[in-house]
Amino acid sequence: MKRIDQSVIPKKRLYTGAEIPCVGMGTFGSDRVSHEDVSEAAAGAIRCGYRLFDCAACYGNEAQIGTVFQEALQEKAVERKDLFIISKVWNVLSFRSIVSIL
Repeated sequence: MKRIDQSVIPKKRLYTGAEIPCVGMGTFGSDRVSHEDVSEAAAGAIRCGYRLFDCAACYGNEAQIGTVFQEALQEKAVERKDLFIISKVWNVLSFRSIVSIL
């Protein structure tokens, strides 16, 4: 499996000083493929060098994707400081009273 050279991936500097990759993998796919297929793809992506992952609760695959991240960290395939896991809060869930529950 070929690894991505991290130096060629464009990045943006965050206010913290961390640099977030501009290229990542989305974890949606459950309307066409199984959660297991998506999590297998994410596991391969980590091992190839992907460091940015787009997730969302509405995808319904949090348990599978979380297991992928946990295994990759335990196997030392990646360090947590190098993983960027992004998500979203849907507009209908953005009321302060609901967000605090989540």
